[in-house]
Amino acid sequence: MEILVCVKRVPDTAENEIEVNSDGSDIERDDLVYSVNEWDNYAVEEAIQIRDNVGGSVTVVTVGDDNGLLLCDDAFEGADGRGVATLLKAAVEKGNYDWRGGVAPN
Repeated sequence: MEILVCVKRVPDTAENEIEVNSDGSDIERDDLVYSVNEWDNYAVEEAIQIRDNVGGSVTVVTVGDDNGLLLCDDAFEGADGRGVATLLKAAVEKGNYDWRGGVAPN
């Protein structure tokens, strides 16, 4: 089974004060904190459970200006914590990311 889940990022109402813009056509979007719609998180979880029960794959799609990264290979099956950390470290080192408030990898 091939499952497609569409998700949308929405302003996080717990983190933002939502205000209508001056012409009343939209909300002020400057400096908003976004998160995935709560119901979409449920949909992703349900899709994963279905996949675990009957096989297949789950694809998640969204629209936005952020990127996503999925590391996927049969060789990763059964990787322990150290193995997963090594995979994540390799992916981070391939990118050109800005580091703030933490220690940049060497």
